Amino acid sequence: MGTGKLKRKQDKLKKTKEQYLDEVRNKPGTSRRETRKGDKYDKTAKQVSELKKGPGKKGDIKIDPKNEGKFGAWIKKNMPGKDTCSAASAVMKNKKKYTTRVVKMANFANNMACKK
Repeated sequence: MGTGKLKRKQDKLKKTKEQYLDEVRNKPGTSRRETRKGDKYDKTAKQVSELKKGPGKKGDIKIDPKNEGKFGAWIKKNMPGKDTCSAASAVMKNKKKYTTRVVKMANFANNMACKK
């Protein structure tokens, strides 16, 4: 291999490396790294800021409008006279008696609506 060919290959590799580094540096959320104490790995700045928000803020959980009220309707039909929390806890106590769909709805109701 001649020195001219070798020089061209080295230049090409250098350009591709620079292009790759430019792409990585310009991606949103990956330009700056922050290390959080206690974590074994570092997170991007975007991930850290999302963690700082934390759960429990209004609007965190979005329920598909077509699924809203399904558990309440099921309770009215199958457990008349019970409120949501007592029905959810009854379903969770005896999971084998109910379908997985109902168990999932009851679990969600227990986690989101019922105070323990």
